[in-house]
Amino acid sequence: MLKGFIEQISETAISGWVYCANFDVAGHRLLAFERDQCIGAGHIDIHRPDLEAAGMGKGLLGFSISCDPAVLKRHANISVRLDNSDFALLPRSTSQRPARREVAAGLFSSTEARRVEWMARQGWLSQEQFLALRSLNQLGVYQRTFSRSELGDFSLERKAADLYLEIMCLLFRSEFNLAQLQEHSLMPRDLAQLDFNLAGGEHGVIGLYGGELSAEVSEGAHALGIDGAEPPVVAPVSYRCAPHQLLLVHTGCLRSLALGKGSGVQLLALAAPAAA
Repeated sequence: MLKGFIEQISETAISGWVYCANFDVAGHRLLAFERDQCIGAGHIDIHRPDLEAAGMGKGLLGFSISCDPAVLKRHANISVRLDNSDFALLPRSTSQRPARREVAAGLFSSTEARRVEWMARQGWLSQEQFLALRSLNQLGVYQRTFSRSELGDFSLERKAADLYLEIMCLLFRSEFNLAQLQEHSLMPRDLAQLDFNLAGGEHGVIGLYGGELSAEVSEGAHALGIDGAEPPVVAPVSYRCAPHQLLLVHTGCLRSLALGKGSGVQLLALAAPAAA
């Protein structure tokens, strides 16, 4: 299964990474598109020590594709596709800033964070589980793309719900099930009345999928109170999602949400415990 991110769109290039546990992606050709027009090409040929340290092979997973600055300035419908496949990446962020940033604290205490890293080293967590937990812990957000081949006979609704519950169980060390899962259909008209904190419930993390959306996220803003840390002051980052992508985000980081014209999305959350 292929996975990855477009981490940065600078003035001259699109950069990020691609990984697959089943085969070596190093050297494979990538094509950059604006809508359906090819705007550049490159290869997976940049060593990423951070990904190697996370157990993702030898870390030769990064890419940087040079493109026309006039096209990149528009930030409109940019995608990166693996040549001769249906795998595609959409931007993780549209901000022009260094993509990798360390955050001191998050949902976990430092002790709990070390426990998760130890579990990953023992092989008790899949690479996807580890990346999701680390991203939600440090940044308060995780984005996941479902390919057509991955979905197979399963519906997008089933895959999104299963992944959301799986990550929530690992994140909060509790057993959650479908009976506790709340699903809501949101349309643009619903956003003005939506209270993100209430929608996130006690655990704070919601899932969004099934439509075009743009979310403004202050990465790491959920860190208040963990190990005595203050939340970092950071400018919101824009996350864009297509219907086949799932965005997991802590509501303490979510600053705004906009849906595509005429588009609705599905919201996943855990039901609050029943009052005694």
